[in-house]
Amino acid sequence: MKIFRKLCILGILAGMIYFIFNYHVIYYKFNFWILKKSHPTYRYTFVNLYGKDPEEVLSIDEFREDGVGDIFLELGLLTERELDRILYLYE
Repeated sequence: MKIFRKLCILGILAGMIYFIFNYHVIYYKFNFWILKKSHPTYRYTFVNLYGKDPEEVLSIDEFREDGVGDIFLELGLLTERELDRILYLYE
């Protein structure tokens, strides 16, 4: 029985590590989004958009690749035109 418990704990830890390396958790006030990362990394796993300038956030390659701009559109913090302008700057 002890070995089963250890295997369960190891499985849970492996799942948590997998999640941290493969997903962004983006939050803004009381809204949450989970986005798949374009490549596994531990960077930028938990990100708060509250009070952040959209251009500053989208200057980070990982966020542009993973679609954080769509969240800014959904929140009404950017218009489609502004998003296109910002994305054009970093192409």
